[in-house]
Amino acid sequence: MNILEVAGSGTIGTDHMGPVSDTIFNLCKEFNTMGHQVTLVDSVAKYSRYKNHKNIKLIQIGTPLLFETETNENRIKNFKYLSHWLKEFIYVLKLKNAVNTSKFDIIHVHETLTAYFIKLLIRKKKIVYTSHTSIWCSSFYKERIQGKLYSFFLKSIGAHEKKLIQSLPLTIGLGNYLKDSIADANIKIIPNGINIDNKLWDKKVAREHIGMDSNVFLITTIARISPIKGFEILIDAIKKIDCDHGKLKVNIIGSLSGSFDDLKTISPYAKKITTLAKHLPIDFLGFVSNTSEHFSHLLASSDLFVLPSFFEPQGKVVLEAMAHGVPVIGSDAGGISEMITAETGFIFQSGNAQQLSDIIQSILNKKDDLYEMRPKCHKHVQQNYNWGLMAKKHLKYFEVLN
Repeated sequence: MNILEVAGSGTIGTDHMGPVSDTIFNLCKEFNTMGHQVTLVDSVAKYSRYKNHKNIKLIQIGTPLLFETETNENRIKNFKYLSHWLKEFIYVLKLKNAVNTSKFDIIHVHETLTAYFIKLLIRKKKIVYTSHTSIWCSSFYKERIQGKLYSFFLKSIGAHEKKLIQSLPLTIGLGNYLKDSIADANIKIIPNGINIDNKLWDKKVAREHIGMDSNVFLITTIARISPIKGFEILIDAIKKIDCDHGKLKVNIIGSLSGSFDDLKTISPYAKKITTLAKHLPIDFLGFVSNTSEHFSHLLASSDLFVLPSFFEPQGKVVLEAMAHGVPVIGSDAGGISEMITAETGFIFQSGNAQQLSDIIQSILNKKDDLYEMRPKCHKHVQQNYNWGLMAKKHLKYFEVLN
């Protein structure tokens, strides 16, 4: 097959890939390895794309002139939601002029507005859309969004995505919540995969690398510091635990700005959360690249991983934790619970700090159980979530359209 993968972050193949960019990068690599022709369209990169394979054709689309200077960006910042639509529209117009889309068997798109405008302007029948960030499915946003403009924007995006999915021949969802939210649509569930070492990481060796005492019970969570990630729930749960705080430690890894685009700023929400965590055994480590060895040492050193989010389209950090042999406690929100089995972790009701605290407390009373779970976590991810398997699932559905 001849496959066109459409990105727009300008980071594919660089050291600055976020979760969606990482997905596009790995699918391109696997499709190419399996003998398919792959062309990648992306915005012009600011960083080296040294990771991209030479057999994958790259077409870079320049940023629209309106958005090139900080001055112009500041002029339209009060209309940022409108500007987002305009930017995507111009991007697709440029893509249409730069790429002969008629020669591709499949056009695979990963962003809602990009897919919407491709369908509108290019009208190719074999457009496949992957829904990575369907936040409108979350009751958290429905209950807590503030401001008429933001509320209108979110509802508008949700309405357009629903109509888009219903109109396309195939949509890839990361969890069954998407199927439950949209009727009369061809939605196939394929979670994002992960690159996994064949060998299970040694916790003792990892702790030596980060200087962690072997007697400390280490809980780790990885998420940008944002309200939807449920940090208040985690902090409240830690407060309720009956144990010696000198033997308990919580590492929180994630951007303090709440965004992957800004790794230096500390947001007002992050300041609030760090204040709530004061006097508790909680450390905020900031952003750590998941491609770094330090990231692997931090994860492999952990006894337990907790993801308390109010919503996650998938929550791939759950897989990253289990790939390092770390059992998981995850909320039942979005696609999190679909990755966790009785042999690899525990599930609690989203927003229920007492239930989360009770699970952690019971684990602290039976720490030996976690040791037995570590190889099972690694095997579960290795067998069910490797990128080769995920790519084959995509190709299976692509072939049906052809």
